[in-house]
Amino acid sequence: MNKMKLNFSDSAQKKLKEYLDSKKILLDYDDGVGPFSEEGDFPNGRHFHLVFVDKDAKLLDFDQTIDSNIGLVWIKGEASDQLDEKMEIRLNEKRNTFSLVGSTSVLDTALEIINDDKE
Repeated sequence: MNKMKLNFSDSAQKKLKEYLDSKKILLDYDDGVGPFSEEGDFPNGRHFHLVFVDKDAKLLDFDQTIDSNIGLVWIKGEASDQLDEKMEIRLNEKRNTFSLVGSTSVLDTALEIINDDKE
């Protein structure tokens, strides 16, 4: 597998600042597996969540990491084929929404942000 890299745009970093130092970051592909995943049934075929959990949370489904400009991001290894080698999380400031953009296409135009305080 190629070495994946995720970049958070400056505006995305500013918007997510309150979580970045104190939380573990997960990029969750909604495939019906794991505590943050629903049915995995979306019209465009792909949906992702950016999840912030307690740094000590043990989530066995998230068994791989990818490098980012803000530190490690945990992913489900089985979903790595849904990701691109180079990706970016961008903030649409006009709509106040996030998108996950790959090297050749937009992976998700409505990246959902979840702050999970239960862990």
